[in-house]
Amino acid sequence: MKKILFLSLVVMLFTTACTTKEFVDITTHNRYVTVKSNQWKIGSDDTGNYFYYTIDEPKLTNYVLENASLNTYLYYVPKGLDSDVLSPLPFSDFIVDDQGYKWEEHITVEYEPEYVTFLIKPDDHKTEDTPRTFYNEYTFCVRFLW
Repeated sequence: MKKILFLSLVVMLFTTACTTKEFVDITTHNRYVTVKSNQWKIGSDDTGNYFYYTIDEPKLTNYVLENASLNTYLYYVPKGLDSDVLSPLPFSDFIVDDQGYKWEEHITVEYEPEYVTFLIKPDDHKTEDTPRTFYNEYTFCVRFLW
């Protein structure tokens, strides 16, 4: 009886593991965008001021927007390290300036058909002409997979 039960279990295991699946073609799109500190524009909403930079992205159609996996990464070399880091957005960075003033920057992204907008939102919402960061530029990697 145990042999029959074991044999039926083995047969069931192999028949369920032998299914076939069709593979579909996958399309990917990668784009690297570097934004220099003087290219950011100042925006405002109910929570305060922020910085933004918008790029034209013709591959971001309505179809891609609704059906793709949209990912954006911050590509940078952290202070004190020798290697590059690719960090997914949203990203937060804690900063201390030369006078000891501390704040946090939140970097995020928004998508709409044919446009990608990168945003920097300092937690104190203080904005000058350019973001107060340790980096003269930020490089973003925008990836679509559909």
